[in-house]
Amino acid sequence: MVAKGHGEEERIKSGASISKILIKNISNILSRIERFFLLFLCFMIFLAFIAPIAVHPRPFGTDIYSHLIHTKEMTETNSLSDFYELLSEKTIVEKEYSAAGYPFGVWLFGSIVAKVTGVNPTILVSIIPIMFLFTIIVVFYFYANMFLKSKKYSMLAVIFLLSMPQTSMAFLRYVPSVFVTAFVLFIFYFTMDRKIISVKRFFLMSIFVICLCITHTGTYMFLFYFAIGYLTIYSIYFGELHKNIYILIVCMLINYAIMVDLFSNIQYQYIQKSELLLSVGDFISTKLNIPFVNELFGMFRHQIFVNNSLYNAAIWAGFIYAICKLLCFLRSKFPEFKIFKRETVGLTIPIIGRVERVSHSVLATPFWIGPLQTFFSVFGIHKLDRTAKCMFLTVMTITLLPGSLYKGPTGATREIYYFFIIIPIVAVFGFYYLTAKIEKFFKNNKQKIVISIALFLIFSVIIVLPIIANVYYNPKVSGKDNEINGMRWLGTVGNPWEICSGVGYRQIELYTNKGILPESLGGATKSFWRDLSNTYLSRNSEQYVDDLYSTFNVKYLIASEKVILELKGRGSNGRLQIDTNNQLDKIYSTNENFSIYSYINPVVSSVSNTSEVISIEYKELNPLFLDTGAFFLIDTDTYKMQIGKTSPKIRYIGNNTVNLLYDGYLMDIIYLSWSGGAYDGKKASYILDELPYKSIYSYIIQIVYKTILQNENETENWATLIVQYTFYQKAMKREIIVANDFQSFASQSSLDMKIITKLVSPMPYFHFQEGDNTPTNRTIYPSEDSIIIKDIKFDKIYFSDGDNGIYYKYDKAYPDEILYKGSTKNDYSAKNVGIIIGILPSTSFHMSQYISIGDKKTAEENINRYDFVSLYPYPNGELPIVLTSYMDTLNTTSEEAFNYRLNAHDKLQNIGITNYTEGVNMKIAEINTARMNKLMEEGINIVGYEDVYYNRSFDDLEVQRNKIQIMTENAEVYYNITLTGFIPQWREYNLDTVKALNARNILFALMTHIRPQTEESYQEGLRQPQLAYYNGNKTGLVLLTISEPTDSYLRQDYEVEDVVSTWKTLIDLTVANDDLCLFLWRSEKVGMPEYIDELVNVSKYAQSKGMTFTTPYEIAKHFKLLQNVSALVSKDENEVLILVKNSNNEPINGVTFVVEMPRIHGVSYTCKNGQIVRKVDSFSTCILGISTDLNGGETKDITINTQKL
Repeated sequence: MVAKGHGEEERIKSGASISKILIKNISNILSRIERFFLLFLCFMIFLAFIAPIAVHPRPFGTDIYSHLIHTKEMTETNSLSDFYELLSEKTIVEKEYSAAGYPFGVWLFGSIVAKVTGVNPTILVSIIPIMFLFTIIVVFYFYANMFLKSKKYSMLAVIFLLSMPQTSMAFLRYVPSVFVTAFVLFIFYFTMDRKIISVKRFFLMSIFVICLCITHTGTYMFLFYFAIGYLTIYSIYFGELHKNIYILIVCMLINYAIMVDLFSNIQYQYIQKSELLLSVGDFISTKLNIPFVNELFGMFRHQIFVNNSLYNAAIWAGFIYAICKLLCFLRSKFPEFKIFKRETVGLTIPIIGRVERVSHSVLATPFWIGPLQTFFSVFGIHKLDRTAKCMFLTVMTITLLPGSLYKGPTGATREIYYFFIIIPIVAVFGFYYLTAKIEKFFKNNKQKIVISIALFLIFSVIIVLPIIANVYYNPKVSGKDNEINGMRWLGTVGNPWEICSGVGYRQIELYTNKGILPESLGGATKSFWRDLSNTYLSRNSEQYVDDLYSTFNVKYLIASEKVILELKGRGSNGRLQIDTNNQLDKIYSTNENFSIYSYINPVVSSVSNTSEVISIEYKELNPLFLDTGAFFLIDTDTYKMQIGKTSPKIRYIGNNTVNLLYDGYLMDIIYLSWSGGAYDGKKASYILDELPYKSIYSYIIQIVYKTILQNENETENWATLIVQYTFYQKAMKREIIVANDFQSFASQSSLDMKIITKLVSPMPYFHFQEGDNTPTNRTIYPSEDSIIIKDIKFDKIYFSDGDNGIYYKYDKAYPDEILYKGSTKNDYSAKNVGIIIGILPSTSFHMSQYISIGDKKTAEENINRYDFVSLYPYPNGELPIVLTSYMDTLNTTSEEAFNYRLNAHDKLQNIGITNYTEGVNMKIAEINTARMNKLMEEGINIVGYEDVYYNRSFDDLEVQRNKIQIMTENAEVYYNITLTGFIPQWREYNLDTVKALNARNILFALMTHIRPQTEESYQEGLRQPQLAYYNGNKTGLVLLTISEPTDSYLRQDYEVEDVVSTWKTLIDLTVANDDLCLFLWRSEKVGMPEYIDELVNVSKYAQSKGMTFTTPYEIAKHFKLLQNVSALVSKDENEVLILVKNSNNEPINGVTFVVEMPRIHGVSYTCKNGQIVRKVDSFSTCILGISTDLNGGETKDITINTQKL
């Protein structure tokens, strides 16, 4: 027994020894495997991640560049508010979009690192991703170990993670999705680890959920969808409520409501991203025929992501809990229900082509998550526990379904990225499952060699894929060396606010120090791609590159094979023709077909003398006036405006934060048509924003655009157009001048014009009024037809969205038509304000309006700061009336007829009217010194009278010059009269007449006329003096408008009483509108006994209305001198100071300012260095006429003060 026992003991000892040896060998093997995986992992990190950064020291990827730019901007500021203010300024100066709506976490982190280390963010973006990478590796190792329960398995999972094509390319990019990857892993770890107590779990979750919320919207939405999907699937599959996932959902709902309330800027991204719920809801409703699902999803989105609140979060948290409990109950009724069955597992591996052309659709998912990972995952699914299986199914559902619905340039790859949370773990299970199965069939050494070769190939593929991604693909996407060098060179020229366009080059903003256009341009997208395609691929494309510059501020263009491929991908075909464009200058080129072109800037002249352009200025800080490339930016505390440098195109008008146009527009349209004469019926129309302007000049606060309006075929010049903006601190003034100064037709041939100001914007309210009358309010509703308001008189109109708007106040003349229509497709509406007028040869129409931004009261007050002072066109504040007659003959007329003329003068002198003007024929046959002496003894002012129109045709220019020369010389020789004025026979003249008169230095002409007006909409501003235009330039000839009816109406077919009544009505109208009343009669007719009393009656009526009888010379002389009078105005509560300067070399008397002051009970106004010559009180205002005399070159201070009565 002893022997036996001893032998058995020996066997036991021997067995124990063998077991120890086996355990030791297994331990050694496992240790070697772990060391292998660790060494392989280190080798992989060095070759696939660190070495590419060292070889290509530049940022990888495309999205990275915008994030780098914003990180640099945040580094330059000291707070989030400063950063957002910088973004708002950049929105107006450089772009039409803002990054202020994007979560800022990664920018904040990068800027903090940059400030702490002092390293340039451009360098940090190559270092920080390495920090991200190591953080992700460590966190994922512990996360994977939670499922795999093995160090070597967890290490292999990390290797599989790094070899996934989607992650291996992403991990070296400075983008939010990579930055938050560790946050997501932490959140999953805290959620799945059941050892952590609930309070601690909620606290730890909240920290990373908050960081995630302010960093990356897409990942936050993925995690939210995942949590809801996981909770739903878990409840259905296992019949249990996963409490930790539910806690995660509640945590996300609560923290989202809090974070969006604190950082409201980021909500815009969440509202956009949550639109996926609408697409998924529609998909489910359509495919499964469940109509309420889309409404439920829409309600959920609106209450959680749009109208977020803690109350809504609590309600939906309870609803989600109830739904899941219901699913758990239903699941309990089907205990045999199975989701995962081994026999249903299939295997599909797609054929992959060139890596840079791999599809971004869900069909390419096996490639993007890794072919090996896909293969092993097929065999590893059944090894997962129920938590991991549920995760796998949830990830499949919430990534592939939304990915299939997404149509953006990245396709489904954004969603496929999130497979990283489960695929490496599943692949590890599949790898060890297959190796265990295969080892049973491969036992000898030769077979083991095959296994070794297979393993070598597998691990070769594992390491090769990330090396290819980061050594070849990422650098290629990031740009070739010659392209990067070219863009860096561009950064050394030009200005930062200029725009550079290069299709496919997203790194432009980083390397060129230039602005870029947003990916979406709204309604302008189509025209942008049309202009861009034609610029690159068409000859004679100058107009398209002009539009790129004027509309989109594109100053520089990049041309390369990449650009051509991108354009062809958008449907544009053709050879590169950009070198033929005369508006572009090639400023950089390489041997590898990479070139940079610069737009040849339009010439904008600068005016140094204020008196040349502005008659009245205001003492205040001038607005910030920036040249931003294709646009000028005008920036004040009250408004901001972007206006084109090559045309008066307005791209932005609003306050610091809101463009009141939104995606709409503000533009002016001019319609021209001829009536009468050879061109009767010809017409053309012009959009002022799209015209080529011949000359553009600016002065500190003013921009002036000038061009010529041509016929439709652009073969004839028709008119001169001047658009002028003056910018003040609180408002702006816009003037549009159109002159009929090219076609030399008869004065009976009129150029009829209609100017329409068209505003398309989401502003459905407007009101209009004249003066202090009660305003008319209108609301614009959606309509298929336009609504028109005609034959009205108003000088103010205000368009608003209910809170803010655009306020217009017109100077004379006023608009007379409003047309509006609300869109049936969106909340925009179109508003047209029109003015219709006829323009006689050499005359011009001047539309002047003040514009202000804000609520109605503020905007109106801002305009009143600048229109309360104006220069009055007539001396001493007079209401002028001019009586003028003409003599066809002087020498050959009968004595009786001549005496009729003298009788008319005598009758007028008897009632105190001594200023009378007579046009006299100066032909040799009509010279009569005796009769002329009698006229001059009567104190009559003599002007020339001559015919330039005979037998329905005009004399040519030379004949007219000769006639006018003879006229002036005969007056000088025979009568010792220097003629200063002219009246054409029959009031017929053309442009040649103007040129001939101007050449002889004639001061004024009585040629233009206006028909009898009784409609109020035709009254104001049409009778004021103006300088004649000729071929695009002002002349020195003053045109005075004759008011009809003339004495030709004194005949049998007209009642004398009616004619007299019309004259009196005309006097009333001119008094009401401060216009000139100028009558032109034949002195022989009005001096007849049957008419002379009526002449006296009309004259007495004018006297009774306070009118002053004067001469055309006095009016014209004063008006011309006023062109060189300027003033600087300042105002406070109790005083108005007008610093007036006479830049003429001769004195000017009776310079009058119209000053509108508030009417205050018990207070009157006094004036120093000026005289109050007129005073008109209304309900709320007191209008003063302040007159002063100025010597040549004199400057005088006029002070208006209040005085208690």
